[in-house]
Amino acid sequence: MSLAEVDHAAGVHKSHPFALGQFAGFFHADDLASFELLRRLWRFPGMGQQRQRQGHGHEHRATNHSKSFQVRYAICTVYIGVCVSGLEPGYAGVHPFVYLESQPMTRIAPGWGRLGRLVTMAVGLLAAASVTSPARAQAHTPAPSTATTAATSAQTRHPIVLVHGLMGWDAILGYDYWYGIPTALRKGGATVLVAKVSAVHDNNVRGEQLLAQLQQWAAAKGYRKFNLIGHSQGGPTVRYVAGVAPELVASVTTVGSPHVIDATNPDPVLQQLLADPKTVASVGKFIDTLSGSPTLPQDPEALKAWATDTARFNSAFPAGAPLQPCRSGPELASNGVRYYSVAGVGVKTNAWDPVDALFKAGPEPSDGLVTVCAAHWGKMLRADYPWNHMDQINQVFGLIGKGAPDPVAFYVGQAGRLKAMGL
Repeated sequence: MSLAEVDHAAGVHKSHPFALGQFAGFFHADDLASFELLRRLWRFPGMGQQRQRQGHGHEHRATNHSKSFQVRYAICTVYIGVCVSGLEPGYAGVHPFVYLESQPMTRIAPGWGRLGRLVTMAVGLLAAASVTSPARAQAHTPAPSTATTAATSAQTRHPIVLVHGLMGWDAILGYDYWYGIPTALRKGGATVLVAKVSAVHDNNVRGEQLLAQLQQWAAAKGYRKFNLIGHSQGGPTVRYVAGVAPELVASVTTVGSPHVIDATNPDPVLQQLLADPKTVASVGKFIDTLSGSPTLPQDPEALKAWATDTARFNSAFPAGAPLQPCRSGPELASNGVRYYSVAGVGVKTNAWDPVDALFKAGPEPSDGLVTVCAAHWGKMLRADYPWNHMDQINQVFGLIGKGAPDPVAFYVGQAGRLKAMGL
């Protein structure tokens, strides 16, 4: 489908200021054939009236669009415009993210570099998602591939707690950090709780924040233990809780977590942290404010202290540690908690995923940020998922590599594993 055909199907005239056809010259034909991102944005309700089939076999949408449709279509157009803004003549036909990867996006995020590009695009995507309430989105958005999961397949004995990583959130304007994952787990019968801790801080402070939430949930609902799942820095954070309060933890699962960081070869995020901690703190404050937690503290210096000396943290919380580098550790640790981990080896997995621009391949297999060896903790369930760091949480909008396993299905499957063990 070409961009002009997208306009036609939406009932938007080619002369309209928000017509997508105006950007057709910037894209390869094979990109236009799928245009997956726009189609996924379209899946939100209110994008227009019911499709009507014409006698010649084509579908179109009535031009009497709702306001939410107009806003969303405008966001799509602006988003595409952002992608191609500033393209020089020699870049005509080059995929926009290829360009963004090689050029500073000064007209959009001056001085912010790769982190600025990520934040800029993420805000645009969050704005698109926020037009529709979560309840309506769930009612109309096609379910992930786990739609046929039996109603009890993920029904663990203890609640599942999802803990975000650095710069993470629980939900912003109705957009989940764990995209589609809590819904799928609940459809499988699991009790799912989504934690919110400081976006930028060390694991001790984040861990204490998480512990306080667990204690509140236990007091309010009578929960005795929890199955903790942490993505990225959420992994060391949940390990902290398992270390100081193992009586509350049944299991720990870490996903793409940097348990070991080589400070002499920092990833792009650590590079930004070392170079400009004030900007990192400001972004963290912005994220926490949007997610409804403006009072959470941000401390990039404390985060840097952990990131440049992970050995110190690991010696304080060794449960589940591998006996040899890049190997599995014990599944059942001495504190009575079961530990699991997974890692990814994808880097740039989907050309239409904006956050792929953040990731770069390194000398060691990695998910674009965290090396496979660094992600080992407890029993390594799989170390070669073809996912990058954000694919692991089904971001953005479920845009993963072609033919890659469904990340949502992994979490449902892990819940099934925990259920089978009586956890």
